[in-house]
Amino acid sequence: MENRLTELSRSNDKSNTTLLVPYMVAGYPTLDRSREVFELFAEEGADIIEIGIPFSDPLADGVVIQEASNRSLNNGTDLDDIYSLVKSLRKVHEVPLVLMGYTNPIYKRGISKFFSECAEVGVDGVIIPDLSPQESEPYVKSARDNNISTIFLVAPNTTDERIKFVSELSTEFIYCVSVFGVTGQQNNLPEDIQEYLERVKQLSGRKILVGFGVDSKESALRLAPYSDGIVIGSAFVKLLNADDDNSVNELRSLFRAVRQALSN
Repeated sequence: MENRLTELSRSNDKSNTTLLVPYMVAGYPTLDRSREVFELFAEEGADIIEIGIPFSDPLADGVVIQEASNRSLNNGTDLDDIYSLVKSLRKVHEVPLVLMGYTNPIYKRGISKFFSECAEVGVDGVIIPDLSPQESEPYVKSARDNNISTIFLVAPNTTDERIKFVSELSTEFIYCVSVFGVTGQQNNLPEDIQEYLERVKQLSGRKILVGFGVDSKESALRLAPYSDGIVIGSAFVKLLNADDDNSVNELRSLFRAVRQALSN
């Protein structure tokens, strides 16, 4: 079976629309509530869904996602739970699913075992923020052996040479960090963001997803002309509350607002 991200990348060449990629920590605020949110994303028209693997020291993430990860871990969420969640989504949805997690849990699981299990349950891609490209060979090889896409990150200060190197390790997409720092920061987008994104696009030959600091339809619209997809995470996580059904409605409203803006 063809990787769903590969199929999406090819079909997007024809549609020329900006992809919407929502993120949520698996198991936050509870495993059932996160499953409900992933279902919502799929039903509301997400192009790719990014599923966060909770970790105790998520260096690339800001306070909002750190706290969500800690709560998920306190709930006992582990990789087996996440695989079960993916399997349940796969029973009814064909939207590409990407796991975002750190090297430690993957290494402890066993690199080959992790990627084979991903393939078995229906994961299409993996993002590992703290994985050095220079040390990524066993991860990339195992991913490709299991038809799993690899998505590496670049930042505004990434050199041209490193962008080219990272592009060789990335399958269909490169993840462009829009601002310096961690996820969820409310910094204004850099004035030279267009130049940065166009540079990555030209040097990499890959489609680019843009995230970090994208928290509204306005910021998504500003980035849309220069990117292939917009990743929104902290803004969704911040809205979610375990005991308040209205928080899911607020999350749905934000998703629909961004979805409509990007579709126009």
